[in-house]
Amino acid sequence: MGPPGAGKGTQAKRIEKAHGFPQISTGDLLRQPDPSRPDLKAAVEKCLASGELVSDEIVNQLVDARLKRADCSGGFLLDGFPRTVEQARALDGMLSNAKRRIDRVVVIVAPADVLLERICGRRTDPVTGELYHLKSKPPPADIIDRLTHRDDDVPDVVATRLAEYQSKTAPLIDFYRQRDLVTEIDGNQSMEAVSAAVDKVLS
Repeated sequence: MGPPGAGKGTQAKRIEKAHGFPQISTGDLLRQPDPSRPDLKAAVEKCLASGELVSDEIVNQLVDARLKRADCSGGFLLDGFPRTVEQARALDGMLSNAKRRIDRVVVIVAPADVLLERICGRRTDPVTGELYHLKSKPPPADIIDRLTHRDDDVPDVVATRLAEYQSKTAPLIDFYRQRDLVTEIDGNQSMEAVSAAVDKVLS
């Protein structure tokens, strides 16, 4: 868990590669629904085509179907789910039915001004998929003109996204802290230092 720009996605991909836990991202599930559930795929496509938000019910079903796949039998990593206390309670039900549980909730934290700078400075190379940052990871001069900048990576939209995180997702920290599952990690340090702190939690 963590606000936009905290580095969740970067750490999740690294953990998946280093430790073998499949990274389960709701964004990925919405883009590539489980082929064994054509009903869910059709429901997602209908919402996306009409511009509607995909309901919690559909998202919960997508996650439940994904957790039942064989590669999750030895553990899994949730990235971007749950986002609300209601989704967390639904997850409790899924895991209880499968006689499983959450072992640890890692929360990456960083000041709002740092998050704003990180997000607004992000650029993507559409050719290679490589992610750059104008200050911390400058792109080669010969590709700058082709880099793309996400529409929601601008100050006004980022401020709204951070406010939404605080109102809807941050309460999850207390929800899981009551179960003594939360470890907070300072995200305002190098990626390597964050990685080392995450690995210490996982060990």
